[in-house]
Amino acid sequence: MKKLLIISTGIVVFLLAVVGVTQLNAGTSSAQLAEGEIVEKVGNEYPGDVTNVDPLQHNGQPAYEVELANDQGVYALMIDAAEGEVMNLEIIEARTESGGESEEETNDEEEETESVDDELPVSAAEAVQIAANEVDGIIEEMELEIDDEGTYYEIEIESSSGDIDIDIDAYTGEILVFSYDD
Repeated sequence: MKKLLIISTGIVVFLLAVVGVTQLNAGTSSAQLAEGEIVEKVGNEYPGDVTNVDPLQHNGQPAYEVELANDQGVYALMIDAAEGEVMNLEIIEARTESGGESEEETNDEEEETESVDDELPVSAAEAVQIAANEVDGIIEEMELEIDDEGTYYEIEIESSSGDIDIDIDAYTGEILVFSYDD
C-alpha cells in the first residue's frame, strides 16, 4: 500500500512539473513574423528597396535587422519580430542632394523610434513624409518623444539653409514646432 501511495505521489508531482514547465514556456514564446512579412511591412511604411534581412536577438527578444536603400541613403532598421514595430532606425550612409554622392554617418546621427504598446495613428514613416513635404534636406535624427506635452516625433533635418527642428504630433500629424537651429 505504501508503494502505491509513493508511486502515485511521484506521478502527480511529475505531471505537475510537466504542466508547470509547459505553461511557463507558453507564456514567454510569441509568434514571430516571417521574413517576407517583415519585408512587406517595411516596404509599405518606407520608400526604397529592402536589400538585406537578418534575424537576431535585441534586448533578449527576437528581432530583424533590415537594410533599406532609397534616394536619400541606406538605413538599418531594427524590427520587433513579434509585432513588426520599428524599434530603431539608423542612417548607415546618407546621399547628398547634389550629385548623389554619399557620405558616411556616425553612430550619433541615428534615428530612433521607441516601440509603443498602442499603435499610433501617425507612423514614423508618415511623420518623415510630413517633414519632407515641409523642407528639402537630409534627415539627421528622429525620435519618438513621450512627455508631459504629449506624444510627438522630433525630427532634425539638415538643409541648405541650416539645421531645422520639426515636431510632429503622433496622433494628428500636425506640425507642433518648426524652428531653425543656430
